[in-house]
Amino acid sequence: MKKYLFLLLCIGSVISLYAQNVGIGTLLPLAKMHIQGSADISQLLIDANVTQTNANPLVRFRKSTGEDLMWLHSDDTSNVFLGLKAGRVNIIGPQGVNNTFIGSRVGYSNTNGRDNTALGTNALLSNTKGSQNTAIGTSALFSQSFSPGGAFYLTNNVAIGFESLYTNQPISGTSGVNNTAVGMSSMRSNTIGASNTATGAFALYLNTTGNSNTAIGYTALNSNTTGGENTAVGKGALFTQYYFNGGNVWVGANVAIGFEALFLSQPSTASDGRYNTAIGHTSLRNNSTGHHNTCVGYQSMILNTTGYNNTVMGVAALSNNSSGHYNAVFGNVALISNTTGSDNTAVGGSTLSSNTTGGSNTAIGGDALGFLVGGTANIALGRASGTALGSPNVNNTISIGNDGYLNAASNQAFIGNLSTAWIGGQTTWFTYASDARVKNNVKEDVQGLSFIERLRPVTYNLNITAMLQITGNKETEDYPEKYDVEKIKQSGFLAQEVEKAAIASGYNFSGITIPKNENELYTMSYAQFVVPLVKAVQELSSKNNAQDIIIENMKAENAILVARIEKIEKLLGE
Repeated sequence: MKKYLFLLLCIGSVISLYAQNVGIGTLLPLAKMHIQGSADISQLLIDANVTQTNANPLVRFRKSTGEDLMWLHSDDTSNVFLGLKAGRVNIIGPQGVNNTFIGSRVGYSNTNGRDNTALGTNALLSNTKGSQNTAIGTSALFSQSFSPGGAFYLTNNVAIGFESLYTNQPISGTSGVNNTAVGMSSMRSNTIGASNTATGAFALYLNTTGNSNTAIGYTALNSNTTGGENTAVGKGALFTQYYFNGGNVWVGANVAIGFEALFLSQPSTASDGRYNTAIGHTSLRNNSTGHHNTCVGYQSMILNTTGYNNTVMGVAALSNNSSGHYNAVFGNVALISNTTGSDNTAVGGSTLSSNTTGGSNTAIGGDALGFLVGGTANIALGRASGTALGSPNVNNTISIGNDGYLNAASNQAFIGNLSTAWIGGQTTWFTYASDARVKNNVKEDVQGLSFIERLRPVTYNLNITAMLQITGNKETEDYPEKYDVEKIKQSGFLAQEVEKAAIASGYNFSGITIPKNENELYTMSYAQFVVPLVKAVQELSSKNNAQDIIIENMKAENAILVARIEKIEKLLGE
């Protein structure tokens, strides 16, 4: 009797009833069941002799109506299953090791798959032997099922988000594996595409067999199906790209970084729509089949569709280009109006900014060739250098010098600007056009004295302001020597008088250029005056020679007369 009393006292010391609460190890239970342990012993140990199943879990919590709220069981391996679902019991396959499954029907078909982690209703539902997968979200990695022979198969996929990697179907060690999809429906349609990374809702949404793609941003690479080796960073980057060539893999190798960069890319063959790099908000947004383009900058090449092999850097640079190709552009709004012009080089802000169809032009310096529209083969070096305002379609000009919009006709070269006071070098200027072998229709019709005698040599000072008013040139910024050229007293001719002299003498003089519009200046080549001067000297020499003959004849006749006079005088003296 004493031993039973002692047992009751012991039990009473560890179990007490307090307002209908049960306490183990405590006299004051604070809950319906309160277990109070110590640091040197486990708080709760449940030792089961049989493997627990969903039908008979180790621990089950249910509502008063009989609906399961949570259960916990383990199998005879290292798996631990925790179910959270009101109203139904989770059914989890009993095979595989080191898996963690939480949620209704999570890992439902798993047999030998190992090292998997799945959280969310239907996550990894069809997986059998796939291993080292992480699926978090409702129906993430839902359809992954195929597994080659062997106890388990390394698929190494990560799917985080509702229906991410939903249809993934690995079939080999290199297909359907090593994908990372983070975001709602990211890579949802993927089947055997491998080594892809998609971060953002609907990123790589339609990808099926494309490999080695990186898509970061909402709907990035959304429509890509088989294209591979693409990089898209930003909302809508490479959104529309799709292509199918009858095979499983196609290398797109496009890089799009920025909001809707390369948004409408639609390659139609294996040779177009590839190898583009677009960095910047809506850069190359409308590109369809254009290929091998590189553009960096906000809205750079935004309207390009079929243009190819363009290299662009700058805000809105080449932004209206549609089919132009082989253009090299560096500078904000450079070649901004270009549509079909090709083979242009523009370096500097607003260079070639008005060009639309002109090609093979080179402009270096802010606003260089800024007035050119459709001309070709023009070269401008220097800020605001290039063709004149009234000559938008000239060809084959060269302009070197800041603020030098002096070229107004094709096939001209200008060096310097309105303030240039001296041009020279170590040696004189030579021209290969002097070779007799390259000259046709040679005539001796140069006017000499008749032209030269009509010229009026004068001295003068230049007026830069008047030149600016006529040409429409942008005036250069002030600097100490800007007006020094006006201080120089120069010698020369007035071009209009030279024109009149040439007309009056019937001479088609090549040393003067007559303006074709009111914005052009008369220009002259003083070197060309050498030719009529030589002719004039020759004419004078010819006259002198004739006069010398006359003089010699007169001297001879005079000698004869002197002799006759002397003879007469002698006769008279006798």
